[in-house]
Amino acid sequence: MRYFLWLIVFSMPLQAQRLGAGNAFTVDKIVLGTPSARQDPWLAKDKAQHFFGSFFITGLNLQLLQRAGVGQKASRQIAAGLSFSIGLGKEIHDGRQKNNIFSIPDLIADVAGIGLALLLVR
Repeated sequence: MRYFLWLIVFSMPLQAQRLGAGNAFTVDKIVLGTPSARQDPWLAKDKAQHFFGSFFITGLNLQLLQRAGVGQKASRQIAAGLSFSIGLGKEIHDGRQKNNIFSIPDLIADVAGIGLALLLVR
């Protein structure tokens, strides 16, 4: 679980780098600075889709990896890392679109879905 926290902390500057050094763009502006960011509620259909999508991807990969003979610890790390990478990639892609934003609440919903899958799927 600590790997997820490190991934989140180190991935935040990626969005800030996309505009280059000429533009003062920070994570604060991603979360609070744009009008569309203020319209990104914590409880929305989009967050449920992120949660259940990450839950499904993590659980499916856990089962497939364990059936392929990968150890339990390694399969949990691989499945969680793959699911988080997909979610992070989607947010980076969203942040590069003209009328969309990089959403921290979406990433948190992804991490919650991954965490639940790791707890429930054996």
